[in-house]
Amino acid sequence: MYQYYILEVQKSKEGEYSHTVHYAWDADPDVARRKAESQYHAVVAAAAVSDTAMHSAVLVSAEGFPIENKCYINA
Repeated sequence: MYQYYILEVQKSKEGEYSHTVHYAWDADPDVARRKAESQYHAVVAAAAVSDTAMHSAVLVSAEGFPIENKCYINA
């Protein structure tokens, strides 16, 4: 089994942080990676139009290696 994690972090306008951990997996490494990238891009798409002060996403491997990241800041 191959697994990836998508970390989603939000900062409210009041300065409070929250986070959600999403994951994607599959027995096939290529399928697992594509599922993870799909979930990552879904989080990034939501972050792009979010009204939070900050909304970010990070895609990491199960070993903890960062693959992609994106952050939107709404001042």
